[in-house]
Amino acid sequence: MCGRLTLKTPPSQWTQLLLPAIDFEAFAANWQPRYNIAPTQDIVAILRSLPTDEIPAGRLEAAYCRWGLVPNWATDLAIGSRMINARHETLGEKKSFVGPLAKRRCLVIVDGYYEWQKLDDKTKQPHWISPTTGGVMQLAGLWEVNTRATGQPIRTCTIVTTAANARLSSIHDRM
Repeated sequence: MCGRLTLKTPPSQWTQLLLPAIDFEAFAANWQPRYNIAPTQDIVAILRSLPTDEIPAGRLEAAYCRWGLVPNWATDLAIGSRMINARHETLGEKKSFVGPLAKRRCLVIVDGYYEWQKLDDKTKQPHWISPTTGGVMQLAGLWEVNTRATGQPIRTCTIVTTAANARLSSIHDRM
């Protein structure tokens, strides 16, 4: 699937559609439109925070997560650049995804993503995949917190992919 995302739709146009109970004000204050989000950069996710003493059940929140899952056992952030996407068919088999699949699922908010269609051995045609009516998409994701790589907690995530549907299969085999 994708290796580049876009989120140019302002939060004022999509936050109330998602979860009115979430406080988006602090989140929206730091928001900037982005047209070429690359792996290892921050992406927007809606997630249930880890339980704390103050909030035993956790709460839903909008958060920035580094794109590329870094498992909690990893000692190097570089592993995340190889885990930007996770095949839904093998989520339960991969050590990196088992914990997040059970307890740390999220929705990644984008208004489009790029796929490159291979035309020949040297040429690829980019396609921007987006909702036909505009607005945002909610992509299934998994998230994790890693403290071993830097000594500080870093929230990371991956996007769950599946086989392409009929509309997209002429461009790419995954979506």
